Amino acid sequence: MNTADIIFSKIRSYRINGNKESDYHAGMKRILDVANIRYVHEYILSDKDRIDFYLPDFQIGIEIKIDGSVEQVNRQMRKYADSDDIRTLFLYTTRNRHINVAPELGGKPIYICINGAGVI
Repeated sequence: MNTADIIFSKIRSYRINGNKESDYHAGMKRILDVANIRYVHEYILSDKDRIDFYLPDFQIGIEIKIDGSVEQVNRQMRKYADSDDIRTLFLYTTRNRHINVAPELGGKPIYICINGAGVI
C-alpha cells in the first residue's frame, strides 16, 4: 500500500452525516484531525481554482461533492489535476453517480469515496 492508499483507507472508514456541503467540510476536518494529518482548508491552486482540502505533505487534494453531474465533476477535477501542487486527488461524494468520474486525469489517480462506512 502506498501513502495515498493508507490515507484514503482512513478517510473512507468514516461516514459523515450532513445535509449541506459545509457539514461535510466540518466532518472531513474531524477525520483529518483524528488521523493527525496536516491539511489546508480551501487551498488556492490558481486565480480561479480552489480545492476543498489540500494535504501538503503528500500533495493530495480532496474535493467534496454533494451534487453535480459526472461531467461537471470531471471538468472540475481536471482543473485540479492540471495543478503542479497536486499528485493525487480524492473525491468524497454523497452521489452514487460520481463513481463514474474518471479514475485518472492528467496521469494523476483519482480515488472516489461515496460517503464512507463508519460514522464521525
